[in-house]
Order: sequence, then structure tokens, then C-alpha cells
Amino acid sequence: MIHQKASKLTPKRVKKIILVLILFFLLFYFVKNIYRFIETKIYADKLETEIEVLKQKNLELRKKINGVYEDKEFIEKQAREQLNLVKDDEIVFIIKKE
Repeated sequence: MIHQKASKLTPKRVKKIILVLILFFLLFYFVKNIYRFIETKIYADKLETEIEVLKQKNLELRKKINGVYEDKEFIEKQAREQLNLVKDDEIVFIIKKE
């Protein structure tokens, strides 16, 4: 006859099971938070890089704007094309397309 040893849940065994479950929970929680931290750090680094690129573009555009204000030919061209302005001694001919 074969005797099987009955597995009883003794208070000592229950404490070990609870301790192991708590440790697994804490480990999972800790790893999850580390993952979130790394993800957030990567995102922040990406945003910082994007900010630097945008600052550089902004600087270049400011230089262009300042150059436009100083470029008389550009201002004249825009006045002619956008506002249809002419100089005092010029004659405007309007050609209608039929």
C-alpha cells in the first residue's frame, strides 16, 4: 500500500506563500515603474532634441526676416506683386484675357 503525504497548509507554509506573492507583486511593480521611467526619459530627450532643432530654425527665420526688412529689392518686388503698387513715373497697362 502506498502512502501519500497530505499537503497541509500550515501557518508557516501560508506565510511563505503570502511572502512570495508579495515579493512577486513588488518586483512586478518595481520593473513596471523602471520601464515607465526609462520611457519618460527617452521621450524627454526626444523633446529636448526637437526643441533645439526648433530653436535653430527659429533663429534662421529671424535672420531671414531681418534680411527681408533690409532688402529694398525684395520689399519693392512684394509691393508690386502683392499690393499692385507702382512707382510715380511708371504707367500701368492692364491686359484683359478674352
